[in-house]
Amino acid sequence: MKPVIELDISAAQLRATLRPAVAGWGSRVLRRLQRQRKPLEPTPAAALTETAGWAPGATRAETLAALFEAGAQALQALRARHPTSLDGCRLVVRTGVSASYVGVAPMDLSSPSARSEQQLRAVAKAVTQEAMGAEAAAHDVRWRMEASQAHLCVITLESALVAGLQALAQAQRMALASCQPAIVERLDSELKASRRRRDARTLVWTELDPSGHRHAALSFIRLVDGSAVNAWRTVTQAPSADSDPWLQPALQRFLIASGAGLEEQVVPCAWPAHTTQTPVPAAPGELAA
Repeated sequence: MKPVIELDISAAQLRATLRPAVAGWGSRVLRRLQRQRKPLEPTPAAALTETAGWAPGATRAETLAALFEAGAQALQALRARHPTSLDGCRLVVRTGVSASYVGVAPMDLSSPSARSEQQLRAVAKAVTQEAMGAEAAAHDVRWRMEASQAHLCVITLESALVAGLQALAQAQRMALASCQPAIVERLDSELKASRRRRDARTLVWTELDPSGHRHAALSFIRLVDGSAVNAWRTVTQAPSADSDPWLQPALQRFLIASGAGLEEQVVPCAWPAHTTQTPVPAAPGELAA
């Protein structure tokens, strides 16, 4: 089985992580059928990581070209460090707020007419255009119905980014297995936990900018009983190296607008996960201090 390469792309930097292949169940079954004694398992190989950055260009096209060049360099560096060929590897891509959007629209989805493809597409595009303006035309729009049957979750990805990543994977003799906003992976995990515990929680999504501080764009998503019920994306002033006085007020406005109580659980989601960013208050009550 071929290794998997995870490619995390933020505003002006990326991280490529090669995960070693894991032995499939077929080899274990074969050993049992042959009644052979199971040999000692070798120590799993450690993951390999390469990072790269780029300077934003005068246009989005120039920025994307620099991004793809940085991606090619990171993948080539992984090839140089790996003992066997990486041809045929699967490329799993996660993108940041600069190339994606996640929103939630209240909608009665109980009737078959409301769940028609045409109706859902129209609502998803309207949500995207309202949130992103002219930028929405450059994004592919996806959507999914929430478990509550009362909300539609809208997810977008920049079309040119996806097309460029497909070309990059092909040039590297790899396969683009998936590409989605990084926030969706965390959202899915938190939705399962919220559904299991039947609780309410608010996700606070932050990313790093090229300077190493919090990116100016913030995302908030409120979950209730395993369904996303509200989402905001806002832009604040860039925080300084010493403080971030804009994060907490933005969170407070979202919680109030969402009708969250004082017991609401606030879940900080800093991405990439290995970085350290400005702490987020654990509960709304701390905001007033």
